[in-house]
Amino acid sequence: MELIGIENEAEFFPSGTLSDGLKEELQLNTALWAGLDRASHPVERLAQVASPTVEALRQVRNTPDRSRRAELVRDFQHAVVTALGYKWKREGAYTALEGALVIPLVSRAVDAAGRDALWVIEAPIPALDDEASDPLGSCFIVEQLPTDLHEAALLDRTIESILAEGVFELTDGPRHVLILGLSQLVLIDKRKWPARSALRFDLQEIFTRAERDTLSVMACLISREARVPEQGVPISDRLEEEAQRNANAVTTSLKRTVRDAIELLGQEVIAVTDGKYPSTFPDAARRGVWIDGPELSRECLRYMYRLLFLFYAEANPRLNLFDMRNPIYATGYSLEALRELESVPLRTTADRSGSFLWESLQQTLGLLYAGLALVDEEQGTGLRLPAVKVSLLDPGSTPLLNGLRLRNEAVQQVIRLLSLRATGKSTGRISYAKLGIGQLGAVYETLISFTGVVAKTDLIELKPKKGRSNEGSEDSETAEASEQDDGIEGDLVDSEDANRDDDFRRDKVDKLAPSWFVPRSRISEFAPDDVVFNGPEALVYSKGTFIYRLAGRDREKSASYYTPEPLARLLVKHALMERCRDLKADQLLDLKILEPAMGSAAFLVETTNQLADLYLERKQKETGRTISQEDIVLEKQRVRAYIADRNCFGVDLNPIAVELGAISLWLNSLHGSEFSPWFGDQLHAGNSLIGARRAAYAPSMLSAKSPSDLWFNAKPEEIGWRNCLPTGHIWQWLLPAKDMANFDKDKSIAPFAKEAQDQIKVWRNGGFFKRFELHEIQLVQKLSRIAEALFDQVAEAP
Repeated sequence: MELIGIENEAEFFPSGTLSDGLKEELQLNTALWAGLDRASHPVERLAQVASPTVEALRQVRNTPDRSRRAELVRDFQHAVVTALGYKWKREGAYTALEGALVIPLVSRAVDAAGRDALWVIEAPIPALDDEASDPLGSCFIVEQLPTDLHEAALLDRTIESILAEGVFELTDGPRHVLILGLSQLVLIDKRKWPARSALRFDLQEIFTRAERDTLSVMACLISREARVPEQGVPISDRLEEEAQRNANAVTTSLKRTVRDAIELLGQEVIAVTDGKYPSTFPDAARRGVWIDGPELSRECLRYMYRLLFLFYAEANPRLNLFDMRNPIYATGYSLEALRELESVPLRTTADRSGSFLWESLQQTLGLLYAGLALVDEEQGTGLRLPAVKVSLLDPGSTPLLNGLRLRNEAVQQVIRLLSLRATGKSTGRISYAKLGIGQLGAVYETLISFTGVVAKTDLIELKPKKGRSNEGSEDSETAEASEQDDGIEGDLVDSEDANRDDDFRRDKVDKLAPSWFVPRSRISEFAPDDVVFNGPEALVYSKGTFIYRLAGRDREKSASYYTPEPLARLLVKHALMERCRDLKADQLLDLKILEPAMGSAAFLVETTNQLADLYLERKQKETGRTISQEDIVLEKQRVRAYIADRNCFGVDLNPIAVELGAISLWLNSLHGSEFSPWFGDQLHAGNSLIGARRAAYAPSMLSAKSPSDLWFNAKPEEIGWRNCLPTGHIWQWLLPAKDMANFDKDKSIAPFAKEAQDQIKVWRNGGFFKRFELHEIQLVQKLSRIAEALFDQVAEAP
């Protein structure tokens, strides 16, 4: 469903959902109007005014007389507003600005409780040569108001400025405003205006085409029946909820697709190398040795993220990384050109076994990292590609893949997987232009915790089952594809299929859920209901198969969980409301943001975005100047880049997550390719939970005679970042603390590890907290001095 003429500005709706995911929901809503006559049916009313409006716009453009133009515009706007279900009544409305100046309304809609819910505000008619101007940037003229309100008219402020400071500041003002321009309508939601989000409707485009789907969406988004119903929840709100659900569905679909593509890529590597490191591998000592499954999975994961990045960058011209209008790049280098080959039949053995697709990908990715400047300045032709020097794109991070020539047949399947997604019973093309940074981040973080293994023997898969004991799984080092576990939540198997006779069973496996594998030789140890079946036989993963799955409790062990974008947005919003309550605009730019378990930087990105919006909002109020809607996107990206470059810091145990976080922050802040993706001093792989803050103890506290004077009974001295470590002091993180390994009194683990608990108790009551000997004090003092030198080294690094 292509909705030409409706622009989703600054993500009024979640990316990609306004056109692709709402057809079913639209049909359900419009079905409620099916029994209405034409005069009462919102879609029919719009269809009736389509042709007259197009004709009126033609006449307006060909009429130089100002008064005649005003009459023509008033007539067709009256018809459009009435078709949307609103009553036309020209009047004035007071604002919250000083002097309570008046602005022109043509309609006011109230909700069931009698409160103003939506205002239709008339924008002035632009000059003949200025029709394309943004109505939000225009100022009212006195003729728009009744004669008795001329003196109170607000004429020296733009509409966007009046909305932010005059309309949306009213205590009893409307939530929604519909701006009535010459050839466009602009819907604004008070809750989304801080981000300058809006929905724009091009009347010329929409009414010229008069496509039923587009008219239905228009009616469901801005008609009175949809926005301000007499009872019940507004249809428009339900559509927005459905749009968010669809955004989540697209993300889930892409997660599965990328997982499948990684597994396919890894299997192709195993096939062309016979499972051993090739002669081209840089480490000569490992050539001919069996390929390490986790290492292969890391390289395949990196490569897949490179392709996702390339898809996203090519589909978003606003990033200004690749010029898809340049025929040299579009036809000679682009991933989009290879994407066109995803459905081309590979008929011959040479077609299937060749490596054209792989070599083309390698060339494009190499140029992406190194950059290219082949430009004829005189002719104005050639090709220029910026160098994106990030570790994720560094060819050195995929030494195994670099030395291979993967076959067209497999690479084409990978491209196909990343190009198409299932939509019901059919398939549709994935539009990377409609994906948001948050959706990409969700895909990244889900797959980071997965593990790739190469089966060293035939394996079978076990169903998840609550209470599964450790004896139900083989150690992963032995089977190369399993994980010990003692419990699991959820069910991977379709219940209907599971209840069929064994001869007809096709157990459905959720490949994003935790999994367990054991050697096929152990199948007799398990009941049939515990084993995944594929027809009459157990599903077997043959020796040499590359499996990329979430093993057992890997996610719980590594705490690799992704916070959904709406929840992250809500958490950040309330944190900033409290922290930034009394701060001036410039003070917001001094705040430092640390994400201690950053993943793909979802919270850093969200905090950067909300801080940028808050800064621009407060700065405009403080200066009394309003940034035009035309310039707000660029200004927002500049502020995001400033915050990301100076104030964002993150740590994660997974090095690949750090690489992805850098990419996410960069793409989120990119404007005109001016912001380089360098976060080397801000984003690091490591453990942020060891409590290594700059606090220390005096050496006398380590050998005090009285137990109450020993270090663990006192708080350490806070050193901070502006002071040096006092001579002889010891960093607190080198010493035992009361809360370390305090499992001796934890009743919850007693049934499972009573013996270990007793050992911990003896250990803690024994030497763990004893006084330090002189030589021990000297050792931790030496380590503290070394750590201080390292602190200085990092601080002074260029």
